[in-house]
Amino acid sequence: WGRRFFQILGARKTVEGSLAMLGVSWVVAAGVLFFWPGLGFKALLPALGIAIGATGLEALGHKGLDNLLIPLGGALLTGLLT
Repeated sequence: WGRRFFQILGARKTVEGSLAMLGVSWVVAAGVLFFWPGLGFKALLPALGIAIGATGLEALGHKGLDNLLIPLGGALLTGLLT
């Protein structure tokens, strides 16, 4: 799949995979937050922050640790940004 690699803290990731993570995370977060009371289309900016944070946590995740970091970090970011 991905052809452009980068490495953070021993975790080897692809740029293409990280961009896919960012895009899907933004769509999912925006879709959920859109129905949050009082947010509607104002959810797009907090959703982008959540997506960027989740993508960063995924890039830092090593040997399956991202499976724990993404949901916990995403929930924390959602609480902080909404």
